[in-house]
Amino acid sequence: MTPTDKSARRGGARPAAGEPTEQAEGERGIGALARRALLSPEISLVLAIIVLGTIIQIQNPVFLKFDNLILVFKAASATFVMAVAMTFVLISGGIDLSVGSMSALGGVSAAMALTAGFPIPVAILIGLLVGAGIGTVIGLLVSWARIPALIVTLGALYVVRGIDLVITGGVQIFPLPEAYKFLGQGSFFSVPFLIIYAVVVGIAAHVALENSKYGFHLRAVGGNIAAARAAGINVRRITLSVYILSGTCAALAGMMISARTAVGDPASGQGTEIAVISSVIVGGASLFGAVGSITGTALGVLLIAIIQNGLLLMNISSYWQFVVLGVVVIGAVAIDSVRRQRVWRTKATT
Repeated sequence: MTPTDKSARRGGARPAAGEPTEQAEGERGIGALARRALLSPEISLVLAIIVLGTIIQIQNPVFLKFDNLILVFKAASATFVMAVAMTFVLISGGIDLSVGSMSALGGVSAAMALTAGFPIPVAILIGLLVGAGIGTVIGLLVSWARIPALIVTLGALYVVRGIDLVITGGVQIFPLPEAYKFLGQGSFFSVPFLIIYAVVVGIAAHVALENSKYGFHLRAVGGNIAAARAAGINVRRITLSVYILSGTCAALAGMMISARTAVGDPASGQGTEIAVISSVIVGGASLFGAVGSITGTALGVLLIAIIQNGLLLMNISSYWQFVVLGVVVIGAVAIDSVRRQRVWRTKATT
């Protein structure tokens, strides 16, 4: 019997030198999948949502019931509308800390207009114009006066919150017309209007970001302002536009909340800016600009909404939401840092 026959009887012929074994191929496949998940925030988020949802379902079977899932999406709808605009802001290289206060002012403005006898379309338009107006002021200060966005929007957070309290005296505005409340509490074939509004806003934003010259210019500004100017892009106009969009979407979200709760509450929206920014960062947007997607933002908002819902279903104190949210945000920023380093290395070797 030859050595080859003995080897074959022990388990088959050995692979030739340099030929990958099945184990090596499996390791490469797992490694490639891990690298792909790391470089793609959407894949990472889908996996995280599946794992988290499975854990919550095991702890409480109510999680995957239709009514609970609708509740999760409904609660996340207003946050998503603000997060859509925040995605544009972060991609441009900016940040907006005032969205929580602006959402409250948008809801209060529409509620005050309604109680003053204005028709519902006019009241909604007033709310949107208030948000757009404040966004315009912020955008001008950032783009023309060149004051850092962090400072301008942090100041606007307190200024707008103060305006909310001054014009209302700190008192909720009600009663609101039944037709207005129906816009926030009604549904279409068991799907709440609030979810439909969020989906429409998300689709429009996705098209604008991924399939238009505006989206290309936005990423160019966030990637390299000097190069964007050299390419003939009006950087100031782009910067101004994202803050107008942010103010408008915040006001729209505020009206969605006021229609759902049936009151214009000057205290609403407190801390919302943190949840919004966190969702966008978790969704893969970079604090350094140029990177982000509406799909990633939607998944980020959904992940945080599931975390909040899961804590309640598992009878964990709501106070832990802040701890978990903080950990998620730090983890997302860390992953973003690793992701950018890997992208740079990949580009350097090609």
